[in-house]
Amino acid sequence: MNQLKNVILSEEKNSGRNLQIVAFVFFVFISINALAIVFNDKDVASFYMLLPFYVVIVLMYVIGRFQKKKYQRLGPTPLTLMPSTCLLGRPTNGSILIKRENFNKVKQLSLSCWKLSSNSGNSRQDIIWSTNIETAVEFTHMATTLNFEFVIPEGKKATTRSFFSGNKYHWEIAFEFVESMQSIKRTWRIPVS
Repeated sequence: MNQLKNVILSEEKNSGRNLQIVAFVFFVFISINALAIVFNDKDVASFYMLLPFYVVIVLMYVIGRFQKKKYQRLGPTPLTLMPSTCLLGRPTNGSILIKRENFNKVKQLSLSCWKLSSNSGNSRQDIIWSTNIETAVEFTHMATTLNFEFVIPEGKKATTRSFFSGNKYHWEIAFEFVESMQSIKRTWRIPVS
């Protein structure tokens, strides 16, 4: 990959699929236990104790399917940053490719710094800095590109890469719009140093 460009996929890309995978794993685990109960105890009544778990598994699968369909309404939306890492106090250019003709529902992006605090078992996420970014919409034959430029002021926190840090910081670019009475959101975590 070119050091000057960094292509980032949205956070929502795998959320529905991951929920469906978790539902499947729980289904297999509960089914094995159900078979063990039925064959060992020969008591079908105890099998009914597992029915609430099956209801939760079906619910997780349906929610995952809904999230997957919601993602597919807009499709993949890669974010490209130039340079590949945002430097504090320096301008960074970016573009988001949307594979839709004449897509003009997004005029602004939000740039946010999140702080994850974890101490004594409690964790909390807060936005500690945020701003809006204006986009320049560029229409091509079968796609729309949102071009933008932003500067993260000096003195802000860089992305934390340490696993054992008590306070972790990450930066994200996001947009949200409503289509067919559904809120569609895209979020990208960006590297800042």
